[in-house]
Amino acid sequence: MNKENTIPELFQNRVKNYGDKVVMRFKKQNSYKNITWRELDQMVKHFSLCLISLGVKMGECVVLLSENRPEWVCCDLAILSIGSINVTLLPSCGWGNIKYIKEECKAKIIIISNDKQLHKILIEKNTFEKIIILDIIDNNRCNNIISFKECLSIGENLAKVNIDSLLTRMADIDTEDTASIIYNINSTGKFSGIMLTHRNFLSNSKSFAKSIPVTEDDISFHFCSFSYVFGRICGYYLILQQGGMITFTDFPRLDKLSEINATIAFANPRVYQGMYKMILNKLQKFPYVKRKLLLWAINKKERYDNFRLLKKIPPLMLFIYFIIAKILISSSKYIKQIKKILGTSLRFFVSGGAPLSRKVLDFFYSIIEKPILEGYGLTEALIVSVNKLEHFKLGTVGEPLSEIEVKIAEDNEILVRGPNVTKGYYNCPDETRKIINNRWLSTKDIGYLDSDNFLTITGLKKDIIINSAGINISPTMIEELLEEDEYIKDTIVYGDGKEYLTALIVPNFRYFRDNSLIDKFLYQNNTVIVNNPKVKEFFYQRIKKRLSHLSMYEQIKDFILINDDFDINFGSKNTGINKRLTIYKKYKNLIETMYKKV
Repeated sequence: MNKENTIPELFQNRVKNYGDKVVMRFKKQNSYKNITWRELDQMVKHFSLCLISLGVKMGECVVLLSENRPEWVCCDLAILSIGSINVTLLPSCGWGNIKYIKEECKAKIIIISNDKQLHKILIEKNTFEKIIILDIIDNNRCNNIISFKECLSIGENLAKVNIDSLLTRMADIDTEDTASIIYNINSTGKFSGIMLTHRNFLSNSKSFAKSIPVTEDDISFHFCSFSYVFGRICGYYLILQQGGMITFTDFPRLDKLSEINATIAFANPRVYQGMYKMILNKLQKFPYVKRKLLLWAINKKERYDNFRLLKKIPPLMLFIYFIIAKILISSSKYIKQIKKILGTSLRFFVSGGAPLSRKVLDFFYSIIEKPILEGYGLTEALIVSVNKLEHFKLGTVGEPLSEIEVKIAEDNEILVRGPNVTKGYYNCPDETRKIINNRWLSTKDIGYLDSDNFLTITGLKKDIIINSAGINISPTMIEELLEEDEYIKDTIVYGDGKEYLTALIVPNFRYFRDNSLIDKFLYQNNTVIVNNPKVKEFFYQRIKKRLSHLSMYEQIKDFILINDDFDINFGSKNTGINKRLTIYKKYKNLIETMYKKV
């Protein structure tokens, strides 16, 4: 067997094994097109040679800013095949972050998906030496823009005369070389590039394959970005490792699962929560008796199944209720319709990137009868644990993967050690030393291992928001930006596990009194001013302007003005997450109203 110490070596071995088998399927003009392993190999080689001709050197960074698509996979494999580093960004990444990343990693080339991303990049001229765009557009605006199609054509011509330059590059790649840098809010709360090696990715995908039964016959569907580790490992490298098929649709929706005959689906909690909410909302429109009967049946079956999963004997009355509930659910046209949408081929779901509600897990297992295997990971350590299909516990994030050690510190922090752990933060040795001690990674997550070695996450030690899409967000950074406004005295940002960010804002009442806004808003007292709709609109416009350079997921979607003093009543800002939690306890009901509106 040929060695597989790097991702290009793994890919070349799969090309030899599977040749004309389909590796990717994508939708174009209302019909699906196939790409075989051999065809993908040709694309990768041609794009690799083009990158070499553009002057990309080994160890040099190339930025990839795109949504998931077949070209994303080709670009990633090509960048890695020439020994360069793929710096992956979400399509929603704002220009401010793009510019910061470009300057720090000294990238000369950026690969973008479409015209929308091009407008973002062209905010400042001459930022990148070369811009490669995946879509075909009018590129007369700049002479440093080249299309993906043109790159393939250049590479095809070079392959006829100089394929050795690529083969030499591939042979010189080491398993400990950095394959990708993912910029994220790190475990110390700062925006940093997390370096991940070929060994990190390969060991993790192989360990993950031992826990999740994926074969060459599986058709995978993903709802999570390849730019982040959960999507990259589960939706891409795992399938590459096992020889399966990756599918892309025009728009990733659950009803596409039956359309492509997907056998496995990978998604972040937002997708499952959205589906669960949609199902319950439609149920509320049922006639009263029908609705009550079905909700009763769902509750009883979920309760019974929980007893069974815990290997406990349920009460006799619950068993009788279960029999009735099972009949009601199996005869429900609505439940049958939901199952039909998901398709008959689907075996299970996998969830990661953020915590998933227990009620959603129960519903999918008991009612949809397609289990969601929840896992745990972080950018610095990739996938750490996951529930297995044949051995899982709902409400936990499963057992640690093979070759990965997990231990709980005295303060209940989760520590991780293994070949999956990052080599460190890019250009930040001091930050790296703060999180890695004797090869043990400090995750800043709190949890425990039960007697069966299943891991449960109970909280965060770090002051970071992880939204329902699994994206790390620094609330402190947003708060500091908002508090630069003279009309804002204090603010606290929330959104952990939610679809969007909200905030509690304390106005600078003294500034109101000292300025002409008193007359504009008919100022009377602090309580009146925070409840004035005109005042809220005034703050909305200021917040929008102040955060305009941030990414979409870092925007404040809703906020409430309050008459309080956080520093006096809750301590100084330096108390970080403790202060955030204390304020949340006081204003919990008020904060939750901002998530019930949408």
